[in-house]
This record gives sequence, structure tokens and C-alpha cells, in this order.
Amino acid sequence: MNRNSKIFFAVISALLGIFLALVWFPVPASALQLPTQLVPQCGPVGDVQSVCSICHIFQLVDNILNFIFAMAAVGAVVMLLWGGFLLILPWPDPNRYTRGRKVLLNAFIGVLIIFFAWLAVDTIIKILAKQTVSPGEISGYGPWNQIPCDVFTVGAGTGPPPLPIIPPPIVGPDPIAIVAQQLKSGDFGTASCKDIFGSPVGAKTTIDELADSKPVTVCSSGCTGQSVCQQNPSVKVSAPMLGALSSTRVEGKQFIISSITTGSHSSLSCHYSGNCVDVVPKSGSIAEWENIRSSLASKVSGAIVKCEQGGSFVDCGAINPSNPTAHIHASYP
Repeated sequence: MNRNSKIFFAVISALLGIFLALVWFPVPASALQLPTQLVPQCGPVGDVQSVCSICHIFQLVDNILNFIFAMAAVGAVVMLLWGGFLLILPWPDPNRYTRGRKVLLNAFIGVLIIFFAWLAVDTIIKILAKQTVSPGEISGYGPWNQIPCDVFTVGAGTGPPPLPIIPPPIVGPDPIAIVAQQLKSGDFGTASCKDIFGSPVGAKTTIDELADSKPVTVCSSGCTGQSVCQQNPSVKVSAPMLGALSSTRVEGKQFIISSITTGSHSSLSCHYSGNCVDVVPKSGSIAEWENIRSSLASKVSGAIVKCEQGGSFVDCGAINPSNPTAHIHASYP
């Protein structure tokens, strides 16, 4: 054997070593495993039914590629054996040696082409399959020659399981509505503003709406005689305030509720947030004004209750009961 032949055999040995390394390396080795079946298992299978999805189409293509790659590896081994057989054994025909070299070289080149082509196509498939939606969504790339599909499995002949029945929440009596019912029998001031339909609205409107568990009508500054008031579900009337009004009335103190969320007040008035109320004692006695003020203030911690007249807070002892602007203003948390 001449020098060129020795070099050629050295190259062939190196190439065979690389090929064997590719075959037995842990990751590509799994690619040489034949799939148990080409068509993915979905739909009715015995007593179980799994929902087929777009993911199974990609899995089918991937199984076919795995099968072709495995068969190509087997064919490459056969070709390498045949090429080596042609090289090693002495043949009368010198062309056998040349043919053996071509077989080895072509087999190795073919393996490389198939390997990298399979790798490129397999990667593209997995990227596309990643765009599928549940059920059957790709659950990560995982092994590079596998496309796992998460399928929805149900009993044969059945559809998806029914949604759980959520019982409606148990709703007890509305405590605010109960207190408002108690206040409905009281006296109320004149309705000075109107709703958007032109109907007069005042403190009685607010109490009636609370008693019926409806959103309260809320007015705005300068609403007197204007049709600008409307129901506002986001405004919640203070429950402690209603309780203080009811308790004070139970004590026998007589007063008129003139304004809660209606009436014309300043633009940032606490009336429009449901935390304030204006009342007017029925009695003209200064002492009764102070008694009612004190009672309303004592019912709730943090309450601010003052006598007001002409738009300013004054001492109840200086109040003029006959002044139409005189009232007790109470603010609650």
C-alpha cells in the first residue's frame, strides 16, 4: 500500500470515528430511536378518548422525520461496511478500490446532509408548533427530536367535563336598607333639586333608595332648580351615620332630615360622597338643638357634628332657629 493509500485510510478512520461519536453521543443517540408508531395516538382509543389538536400534525411530521433519519443511519452503516469491504479485500479489478473509496465518501457526505437537514426542519417545526393553543399546546422544546403534546383526555363517548356548579352567595338582609326603612317614617326637608328626568329629589329620595337597596341619587353644587342629579352606584352612604340618625330618633328627639346626598353644597362637599347629613330640629329651643347635636356626635367615634348658619359653623347657643339657613351639620367616617 502506497503513501497516499495510508493517508486515505487515516482520513477514513477519522471520519468513521466522528460518525461513531455522533451516533453514540447522548443527544443524537436518542434521534436514532425508531418511533413506536408514526401516527400520534389521539381520538377514540379503547375506553379513552383524547382530543386531537394541531400539535399532533407537527408530531406526525416529526415522527416521519425520525423514522427516515433512523433508516438513513442504518443505510449509512451498511454503505460504510460495503465500502470498507471493497477496500480491504484484494480484488483483481483495480476499480474496486476506487469504488470503495467513493462509497465511503458518499455515505459520510449523505449522513451529514441528512443530519443537518433533519436538524433544520425539526427546529422549524418546533418553532411553529410553539404557536399552537391549548389543548395540545407544546409544553417546551424538551428533547430536540420530540414534540410532546399535552392533550385533554376524557372518557369514551363523553364531551368535556361540565363546569362546576357554583352556588349563588347567600345574601342576608341589607343592614343599610333595614335602617333606612326605620327612617322612612320620619320628616324630610323640601326637595330643592331635580334629577335628570325633572323630578324633585331630596333627603327622602335618598332614604327611599337606600330602603330599596338602590344606588342613591347624587346632586352637585348649584343644583337648585336644575335637572342635574342622577343615581351614582359608586357613592356609598355611611352606615354609622344612618345608625346615629335612627338611634337619636329612637331616643325621642324630633328633627327633620334636610339633606344627605342631594341639595346644593360646595363642589367638594362630603354630602356628595355619602358621609354627611343636615338635620333641622323641630323645636325652636336652643337647648334642644344642643341635645340633638350632642346625641348625633356621641353615637359614632370620630363624628364631627356642629351647628351651621349662613354657611358658617357657629355655637349652637348662638343659633337662630328661625333662620332658614340654620341646621345641624354632621360628618361621619
